[in-house]
Amino acid sequence: MPQPILVDNKPGAEGLLGTQVAKRASADGYTLLGTAQYLVTTPMLRTNPGFALSDFTPVAVIGGGPNVIVVSPTLPVKTLKEFIEYARARPGQLNAGTGSRGGSVHLGTETFMHTTGVKMQTVPYKGSPEMIPSLINGQLHFALMPAAVAAPVVKSGKVTALAVGAPVRVALLPDVPSIVEAGSPAETVAFPWYAIVARAGTPAPIVARWNADINAALRSPKVLERLKGIGVVPTSMSVAGFEEMLKDEQARWAKLFRERNIRPE
Repeated sequence: MPQPILVDNKPGAEGLLGTQVAKRASADGYTLLGTAQYLVTTPMLRTNPGFALSDFTPVAVIGGGPNVIVVSPTLPVKTLKEFIEYARARPGQLNAGTGSRGGSVHLGTETFMHTTGVKMQTVPYKGSPEMIPSLINGQLHFALMPAAVAAPVVKSGKVTALAVGAPVRVALLPDVPSIVEAGSPAETVAFPWYAIVARAGTPAPIVARWNADINAALRSPKVLERLKGIGVVPTSMSVAGFEEMLKDEQARWAKLFRERNIRPE
């Protein structure tokens, strides 16, 4: 029998508020947390994060929402290759917008600079929409944006899209090449993911039931169409697969933060 689900939005503090609510919940499977990469990275980037990855048990992956690489129309570049060459010739002279620390835009920008050897000044913004005026007027030169945010301004010609940070194109911007098509490896930009976790200690049979039901929903045409409309690529995964993914994420970001000297605040 269908059951109602109450969605309680707790935005703020880079996901910390909602995460702490879920951490205090009973481990009975009735309270789940919709989360993203910050679940892994926040404990690495904050001296007092208020939670640890071990406070939660993985349930299911929803999918990924690739960011679009956009640049200011004031730059004399039209392709990703041209931008990388242009930026490498001007180390530290270009500005890159970043979002919340540990969020997908921050992680993606750091990954891009690390993998390409490009050096840019990072400028923090509240979110991707706030970067758009700065890109248009040339104060900001580079940014990563969710496809749903980027699509209107790219189609209007206000900013230049160079590539989608994923191995494949996205439906919202069918004319923008994937990063692989643009000539760079898929790992050049971090691929943001969205997932569901529960309080640590939630019984395995309950976790397995949630995993099966969520993966079944991801096969629904209505759900697939909705995710497609917001630029999310659905990704079904077993509980064990999700556990391995989180281990890989921990190792990946620990290595990047160490190599780029990004320390907890």
